[in-house]
Amino acid sequence: MQPTDHCSLFAQLAAAAAWRPPRNNRPLAGKPKTKGASIEVLRYLREQSDFKMAGEIRRTTGRSHSAICWALRFLRQIGAVEAVPDRRRNPRYLLYRARAQQA
Repeated sequence: MQPTDHCSLFAQLAAAAAWRPPRNNRPLAGKPKTKGASIEVLRYLREQSDFKMAGEIRRTTGRSHSAICWALRFLRQIGAVEAVPDRRRNPRYLLYRARAQQA
């Protein structure tokens, strides 16, 4: 049985503690792009006064399911859209509406 080399173990632990994840250098993180699905979804929801299902948003905007899902997730994260459970179907399905614009 080989003896454990404590120096290399200590070196590995020290290196692991010193490691930091890379910094996110995206200047537009948290801001929608001017021609993306997020802006299109937000524009559509601001035109409507009632809650809409993701499927309705998808059919109206003509964007893909993935683009709509990511756009709604992003807009909820930045507080531009509110979501409530759909009581007619299942609570895991959400209805979306744009929040009032802040002046």
